[in-house]
Amino acid sequence: MAFTREFRKQAGKRGGQTHCQAGHPLLPSNTREEVCIRNGREYIVRICKACERERQRKRRNPAVSKRGTEV
Repeated sequence: MAFTREFRKQAGKRGGQTHCQAGHPLLPSNTREEVCIRNGREYIVRICKACERERQRKRRNPAVSKRGTEV
C-alpha cells in the first residue's frame, strides 16, 4: 500500500511513541509498519522487531517462556 506525501508529512509532525512497552527504541531500523483497520479507519502501526522476535521464540518453544531457559 502506498501512502501519499501529504500523509507522510503529517505523520512526521506528530510526536508519537519513542519506545515500545518493553523499552526498545522505535527507530526505523528496529520497526516495521503495518496498516491496521479499526472502526473503518486505516492506521499505521509500528511494530518493534525485537519484541516480535521474542514473541515468535516463545510461540516456537513454550518451555522457554515458562522457565526462562531451554529444557
